[in-house]
Formats: sequence, structure tokens, C-alpha cells
Amino acid sequence: MQHGAAPGQWQPLQRLLAADPRASDRAGAPRYPALSSEQPARHMCTPDLERLRAAFIAFRVESVELRALYDTHQALFSSGQDVDALLREIAPLFFSDLSRMLVQQWILGVARLTDQARSGRKNPRNNLTAAQLLQQLKALPPEALGGEGPQALDLIDRCNERLDSYRALIKDARDKVVSHADLEVHLSSAVLGEHASAEVDGFLDCLQEFNDLVGNALGEGLLDFTGTGGPGDAYDLIRVLKAAHHAER
Repeated sequence: MQHGAAPGQWQPLQRLLAADPRASDRAGAPRYPALSSEQPARHMCTPDLERLRAAFIAFRVESVELRALYDTHQALFSSGQDVDALLREIAPLFFSDLSRMLVQQWILGVARLTDQARSGRKNPRNNLTAAQLLQQLKALPPEALGGEGPQALDLIDRCNERLDSYRALIKDARDKVVSHADLEVHLSSAVLGEHASAEVDGFLDCLQEFNDLVGNALGEGLLDFTGTGGPGDAYDLIRVLKAAHHAER
């Protein structure tokens, strides 16, 4: 992710540059796939379990939104040289700004989902995070999750550890650039949070797996959000831009 790309230079989703060199020059419908038709039987119902199910559904919506953000970024800025050239010719400043904004939102979105279960010293509050869901799952009686409860918890726990591993890669970028402006980092124009694109793919795969495991454990079923595109998405925008650009010639 590169925070300060020049016009026509897009930021990859795994690199963040602290300072924007151009800063001194400056004065829908949700797209959720349908639930799987194969819904596991619900287990015992208790107030705590129903509240946990509601929290999980909210977490899954946040996960889908994060995946949609990634898909939008990739459609616009990782679709090949033809699309790159088109965006650079039409509005390089706008699209380089948009790239930076999407990268920052990616960092915030990852951090939100992987924050600790509770935060706040004086008045601690529960967070809508993977760690919070795991903590509540572990607090349920074993019979609440059916016969595979212990095994499912072990898989969810290990999946959460992998989510935390990716969080560690973007933590400095979140703490020192996106959520806060660290003076020394900005003055140095340091590159923070750079990592391989395979790490992004691994995080998204793990996020899908985490949602699947928790959904099954709670009797909420599966929701495949590996593809969030639909009518009116970034690919449609590119098609319209290509057609308009061709018509002008």
C-alpha cells in the first residue's frame, strides 16, 4: 500500500507510504450473496446463544463489506495494463486518490475485525471482532454447539490465530498513519505494512473459513462471499468508461 501515490500510480493493497507528497498542493444497494440452501439444524436456544448468533450475523456483514472493498480495489487497479491506461488518461488524480482511500479503508477494516475482544480501561466495552466471537463461543456450555463443539472450537481458535498474524502485518500502518499521524513516520515518508499479495489472499481465505466455521457451530449455515460483484459494480464502471472513451475518438 502506498499512501502518497503520484497521479496515475495505484496503490497495491499491501503497502502504505506514510506521507502524501501532493498534500501541500491541495487548498447503493448491498451486494450479499444468498445464504446456502443447506442449513444445519439449530442447536439448543438460550438468550446467550441467540445474542451470540446476532453478533455473528453482524460480524459476517462486516466481513462481506471488507471483501467487497477488496474486490472493488482489485477490479479498478489490478485488471491489467489496458484498464490502468484508461484510468490514467481519464482522471489520474481522482483514481490515485481513490486507490489510497480504499487502501486506508482496508487497513481499518482488517483492524476492526481483528481487534481484541474488549477495549477501554475505565469502561471496557465488547468489540464486534473475531476474538469476541471466539470468547463467547468458549463460554457456552459444550452441548450448545452440538457433538462437534470441542473440535469446532479448536479449528476456530487456530483460524483466529491466522487472522491475528495478518493483523500484525498492517498494525504499524494502522497505528502510525491511518488511525493516528505519527510525526516521525510522516516526516520520514516511511513505508509501513508492506507485504506480499499472497498474504492478502491468505487473510481473505481465512476470513471466509472463520465465518463458515462459526456459522456452522451456531447453526446459521454458510455464506460464500468470495465474490461480491453484481450489477453496478466496478466492472460495470470500467465498461461504461471504455465505451465513452471509445466514442470520443
